Amino acid sequence: MIAFVGLGNPGNKYADTKHNAGFWILDEMASRFKISFKPGKGDYVVAIKPNKFLLFKPTTG
Repeated sequence: MIAFVGLGNPGNKYADTKHNAGFWILDEMASRFKISFKPGKGDYVVAIKPNKFLLFKPTTG
């Protein structure tokens, strides 16, 4: 299992800026593998492709 962590800034202020490049990459990966992000047990959201990989995006700024 591989974990990918995409860094970015949550919220609308940085939504379309280079500060969210990590989020964009993980969003594209999730789309291609038809998985979606769900709230984790901490300050993050996670998408899981069973037995393959985890995608993490922090939800704190």
